[in-house]
Order: sequence, then structure tokens, then C-alpha cells
Amino acid sequence: SEAPRSNRSSGGGSNSDKAAAVARSEADAVAVARRAAAAREAVAGVLAMQFGSEDEEHRKREQQLRDLQHAHEREQKEINDREREQREREQREREAAQRERERDEIERRQREREQRDREQREQRDREQQRERDQRDREQREQQQREQQQ
Repeated sequence: SEAPRSNRSSGGGSNSDKAAAVARSEADAVAVARRAAAAREAVAGVLAMQFGSEDEEHRKREQQLRDLQHAHEREQKEINDREREQREREQREREAAQRERERDEIERRQREREQRDREQREQRDREQQRERDQRDREQREQQQREQQQ
């Protein structure tokens, strides 16, 4: 009973058995290493997909943010353009109203001047008529005095 024990402890058996055992343990070790590598690769793939999808989501969110910013900028530009156009339109309307007031003022002055001229002409005509009437009266009176004498 001692011999087999010592035989087992000294690694008894044929060399081919030992070589087969070593080959099996090496094959097992390679298989384990391959499975571990495959598992690491699978985990890395899952992580890459997860992070990749997170990166893709991040890129999508950044693009959406840029799109929103561009939309906001376009809307702000449109608002600014409409406000500028409104200010310009109001300015043109004020200027047109000012020109109309000035034109009305010129026309009013012209009418006043024409009225004044007409009144002065009528006054002059009346004075001249009075003077003619006066001269005619004086002439008639003179002629009457001469005829009476």
C-alpha cells in the first residue's frame, strides 16, 4: 500500500500519460484564457455599445441644442428685423406727417397772403374810387359854381 502511494506522489505513470495531462491542463488553461478574453471582449463590446449609444445620444442632444440655438437666433433676427422695419415705417410716417404739416402751413400762409393782398387791393380800389368820386364831385361842384357865376 505504500508503494502505490509513493508511486502516486512521485508522479508515477507513463511519460505519455504525463504529457497528455500537461497538454490537457494547457488546453484547459488556453480554453479558460480564451473564455476570459471572450468575456472581456463581450463586456467591452457591451460597454462600447452603451457608451457609444451614450455618445450618440450626447451628440444628438448637442445637435438639438445647436439647432435650437440657430432657431432662436433666426427668430431673434426676424424679431429684430420686424422691429427695425416698424421703427423705419414709423419714422417715414412721422416724416410724411411733418412734410404734410409743413405743406399745409405753406398753403395756409399762401391763402392768408392772397387774402391780405385781395383785401389790400380792394381797399386801394375803394380809396381810388373815393378819390375819383371826390374829384368828380369837386369837378361838378366847380362846374356848377362856374355855371352859376
